[in-house]
Amino acid sequence: QRPLTEAEIESKIRDQADALRTCYGRERYNLNVDLSDFTFKVGVPNDGTPSTAEVQGTVPENQQLLSECLSQVLRRVHYPAHVGAKITLMVPIKAPK
Repeated sequence: QRPLTEAEIESKIRDQADALRTCYGRERYNLNVDLSDFTFKVGVPNDGTPSTAEVQGTVPENQQLLSECLSQVLRRVHYPAHVGAKITLMVPIKAPK
């Protein structure tokens, strides 16, 4: 095992761009409103178990399903086991325009 870098984590998240866009697309169709940007606190354990993803800040009431969809996508990202402590970072997700 080796250390896992934030750049590697961010790359894995970028690989999920289509799934994240799908969340936004579905909600844009359902709500027909401007959708919010979100920031998630993502935790990556060192043992390869699933990551955590918690939205930071207040979620507009009509966008709860959107934030949950985004969170589910982020939690499904698989990271390899690595040496060192759990890695926690803030991940901004921008609404597609």
